[in-house]
Amino acid sequence: MDVTLEDAGPCRKVMRVRAGAQEVRDDYAKLVNLYAKQAKVAGFRKGKAPATVIERQFKDGLAEHAKEELVPRLYHDALKQENVSAVAIVGVTDVQFSKDEGIDFKVTLDVAPQFKLPRYKKISLKRQKVEVEDKQVDETVDRIRESRARFEDVDSREVRDGDLVKIDYSGTCEGKPFAEVAPENSGLGEGTDFLVLVGGVEIIPGLGAGLVGAAIGDKRTVDVAFPEDYRVEPLAGKQAVFDVEIKGIREKTLPELDESLLKEFEVESEDELRGRCARTFRLRPSVKRKAGCEAKSANICSRRRTSTCRRQSSSRKRGWLPGTSCEESPARAEPRSRLPNSRTRYSTPRPRHRRNA
Repeated sequence: MDVTLEDAGPCRKVMRVRAGAQEVRDDYAKLVNLYAKQAKVAGFRKGKAPATVIERQFKDGLAEHAKEELVPRLYHDALKQENVSAVAIVGVTDVQFSKDEGIDFKVTLDVAPQFKLPRYKKISLKRQKVEVEDKQVDETVDRIRESRARFEDVDSREVRDGDLVKIDYSGTCEGKPFAEVAPENSGLGEGTDFLVLVGGVEIIPGLGAGLVGAAIGDKRTVDVAFPEDYRVEPLAGKQAVFDVEIKGIREKTLPELDESLLKEFEVESEDELRGRCARTFRLRPSVKRKAGCEAKSANICSRRRTSTCRRQSSSRKRGWLPGTSCEESPARAEPRSRLPNSRTRYSTPRPRHRRNA
């Protein structure tokens, strides 16, 4: 097998592979035998037609099938022979096959860049000392408890900040039904058994604040001012009035730092958990920690918004939550080319056997 390499760019090469008739003879003979066993030829029983008849009748199919079988095998053999590490296959071109002359083809491929490493050994580093305050550890432990909080029904008190409140409501926007002001989001104008997290993320901003102090069974009128940057453009900057009935109150309950909670973090005591939190702060510089927390918070908020939109869309179809539209997500990027591996196949389609009329 003859292999030549030509540079086509800083990290791109064109590899030409040529294999003579002797190198492809066995592969071609196997294909002829395969066709002979399966093909139906007039004048011969199935599997009894001579090889010369098979080659004459299925000449084009055999040639395409041979390309499909030979190109991937010879490609990998060529990479090993030339000690080339391919990153991606750009394309296979100029494929020519003849049982008397062999096969000849070109492969354009991307390779890893070649560069010289700078001197990096014995570089001095200055360790940054991080002081961890008790307040930071307390906040981390509180976040752990918050993440495992439960909401339990209460009926003997009024709504407080942090409660999850079940309501029925209906409203108007500047004296008009929501169906007229925002037809695509008319479900915002009324809802049944709708859950509002007081002080949390709200679909209708300010609705939860208007429920503080109310008890189960109370009815209230809540004035809402939609912000100028509200995501439903027809409602941005407008005033709305909602008539609300309180149907249920759920109180947030934080778990105790008991054995079951500590077991989730594979620690045996609260002191060990606090120590692990403190070590986490010491292992990361304060600047990196702050940036990481901000990025994590943004990621969590993004997931919450996406999850909220999905729930709203699904709930609107079932008719038990107010409807709202969610902006369409950007089109998915085009997939990257598949990296070469042992399963990479040449793209020529396998021909079907033709029946003799």
